Amino acid sequence: MSTFHKKLLTRRKQYKSTRTKEKTIERRYKQQIQISKIKRQKLLNKKRNLLPTTELNQYLPKEITNYINDLPQLAKQLQSENKNEKIEASVLIRNLLSIPEDPPIDQVLQCKILPILVDFLQDPKEPDLQFNAAWSISNIASGLPEHTKLVVEYNTIPIFIDLIGSQNDDIRHQSIWALGNIVGEDISNRNRLLEFNAISILCDVVNQTKNFEIVKISIWVLRHLCKGNPAPSFVMVKPLMAVFKKTLMTSDREIIVEATTALGHLAEGSKQNIQLIIDHKIVPVLVDFLKSEDNIIKFPSLRCLGNLITGTEEQIVAVLENGLIPYLVDFIQSKKIAIRKEACWILSNICACSAAAAQEVIKEGALPHLIDILENDINQIIKEVCYVISNMIHSAKVAQCRYIASQGIIPIITRLLSNEDQEIVSTCMESLDIFFKVESADSEYQNKELTEYITQFEEEEGIEKIVKLMDSRIIQIRKQATFFYLIHLQDNSDDEDDDDEDEIDDLLY
Repeated sequence: MSTFHKKLLTRRKQYKSTRTKEKTIERRYKQQIQISKIKRQKLLNKKRNLLPTTELNQYLPKEITNYINDLPQLAKQLQSENKNEKIEASVLIRNLLSIPEDPPIDQVLQCKILPILVDFLQDPKEPDLQFNAAWSISNIASGLPEHTKLVVEYNTIPIFIDLIGSQNDDIRHQSIWALGNIVGEDISNRNRLLEFNAISILCDVVNQTKNFEIVKISIWVLRHLCKGNPAPSFVMVKPLMAVFKKTLMTSDREIIVEATTALGHLAEGSKQNIQLIIDHKIVPVLVDFLKSEDNIIKFPSLRCLGNLITGTEEQIVAVLENGLIPYLVDFIQSKKIAIRKEACWILSNICACSAAAAQEVIKEGALPHLIDILENDINQIIKEVCYVISNMIHSAKVAQCRYIASQGIIPIITRLLSNEDQEIVSTCMESLDIFFKVESADSEYQNKELTEYITQFEEEEGIEKIVKLMDSRIIQIRKQATFFYLIHLQDNSDDEDDDDEDEIDDLLY
């Protein structure tokens, strides 16, 4: 073997070694989680207890500005010796902080009302003042990050934790709500609540209370506590499984969404938690939710199942045994972009699992719909399908690759080499590379001068596209295209000029 060929073979091995099943799943998983962190975060993290718009005049009959101007007087009234005056002032402040738009949080803080409210929280002899203070502080914590930070600085977390044990359901409800707004702000607040054993306390609340509103708000807070890195410890997570399974059996839409979202967080990057979810037989419940006509219920269940599919091969098989793939094939035809995209992402991870898993996807009739997406959908979804195809053929056996190629996929992904999205281009080159390597190793084609796949590739001007990509401004695309050209398109006869060694370095570097 010539020096040129040895060098080329070394580079070829380097090129092949960059892709493994684990890396494929991890890459797609991280991309999807990043999307989920960016979207809907602010909307989901905090809740403010609002006055009904139709009843504002009943609770605040004067102009709002008049009440805001009266805040210094209300601050003094809170410190009155007269109990009724204190309650009246606390109700007005509570209602002001509960108006739907632009609550005067800053003005309340400027009047030094927060420390007074914190004192009220700690007076069990005055439940009315405790309740109004908990409501008001919860709404302050639902404001800007600096508002939440100030609430925490007054050491309210242990106070609210203690108030969860109150005999007054209204106080318990508002205290749990306040903790939800505190924990929703950042990971440090979540970690502080975990230190106070908040998960165990709230699990007990859900298991013991008959107050449905308290159950709902507790599940919301538990969802916050399940989110973020590092994940809660295994000891903390384990009792959650029974609680979430129980709440998933309710008919309440909000609770179902919160519980499935929480389970999705727990499954993020934790094979141990994935196994817990499987062992507690929650997967059949999640799959059953996919039948729902309500996308608000369907989507978090789909996302949770997608996170479960990032587990081990055995865990993926356990999830698929519940009949997930037919739903995914249906969902890739959905009119909802988010559902199509999520379903394609899950299919890509299923196909990365094994040849048997890829075969199940093919068997359920996914391929024609995936091909249709590649030809007709938007880039956002095309990109996901490119990963499905790449992972499918990467896992597939020779016979499976032949079948996939027979469906006309090679001309389509060759055309996509001209796509403006560099990730699509890169994934299509990976797929073509696998197809060509499989065909070159197939004894049926070894004696043919020009193989069927290369012919289809050339008919779509694939060589010209690769040559153009070798001049790409994107370094990774340029290197990938160069490797592809040298491995599959260049005539590497033994009488190559020694200058070809320098040519490789020039092209790559």
